[in-house]
Amino acid sequence: MMKSVFGCLALLLALAVEGSAQLVAGSPEDSLFQRIRAAGTPAEKIALATEFEQEYTGAPAPVLVSIFSILMTQYEQQNDHRQAVAYGEKIIQKDPGNVTAYMSLCRVLSVNLREDLGKAVEYGERAVSLAQELKAREAPPNYTTEQWETYTNQTETYARSILSYARTVRP
Repeated sequence: MMKSVFGCLALLLALAVEGSAQLVAGSPEDSLFQRIRAAGTPAEKIALATEFEQEYTGAPAPVLVSIFSILMTQYEQQNDHRQAVAYGEKIIQKDPGNVTAYMSLCRVLSVNLREDLGKAVEYGERAVSLAQELKAREAPPNYTTEQWETYTNQTETYARSILSYARTVRP
């Protein structure tokens, strides 16, 4: 399961890179975004990402999703699971098709917090549904067909796995 958790974290970090493509190079937003990515400690990343969230509320949705993903990941690393959930929910408000956020929310609620297991199952079911939708899509330009098939299969497998876990711990 740890391998899957790290894979999920890698997906969240990949979203951060995707968000930076939405910013104008050299702009104040881009500069702060680059400082967040370069920050050495979770506390630094959290402080800078929180500053970004407060200063650039009108940033494009993919950028805010990246910021929220960074915050979710950092709070998870700090074992502040409630904050991680709060940012996961902000991600899905901005990007309702974000399968990674749904998987993470299901995992945090069922594994780390062990509460609101009904919501954990809901998030897991949505993750499985979104993973199945991904499988039906053609590979994006930055993936070969084989890479896309591997990615979507692994995503669906992990979504099903974490949903299954959430269902077993639910009373």
